[in-house]
Amino acid sequence: MKKFVNIYLFLLVVFIIVGISGFSFSKNENPEQVVEELALENTPGYATMRTIEEMTKDQQLENAILDIQVTPKPDGETVMLEMQSSEFMSLDTLLKDSYNMLVKIADESQIAEFTFIWQQPVKNKNQIALSMTFDRAGLDQLSTVTHNNLASIAKNYEQH
Repeated sequence: MKKFVNIYLFLLVVFIIVGISGFSFSKNENPEQVVEELALENTPGYATMRTIEEMTKDQQLENAILDIQVTPKPDGETVMLEMQSSEFMSLDTLLKDSYNMLVKIADESQIAEFTFIWQQPVKNKNQIALSMTFDRAGLDQLSTVTHNNLASIAKNYEQH
């Protein structure tokens, strides 16, 4: 009986060691993948893109992102965020969601210009419902207006 217990314990220890070593080896990333990730992190505009993505997650809008474009320029970054709304979202709801995002975006000093484009499905095809562009001056004035008055500080405001 003692021999059986010793064999059982030996096998148990072997399985634990194999499991731990297999788990630790699976964590090691492919060196090429690590290099690609480092290259991305050093790409101009990548940090801003990730920040915008995190902001949409904070607003529970992460499934609504269609496109994020960040263009680095000498005076700051130009950002274009294209979002998908449901066909039932009103203009007021789009403005509220935009305003909540813009409040956070205004805190990002590296953004010189920000464009918001909202698309809605119409007859199974996406169409632009609202587009707004804000320069740095408009973003700095954001705290002085409500969501209903975004057009007054926007560089470009088009309701389609």
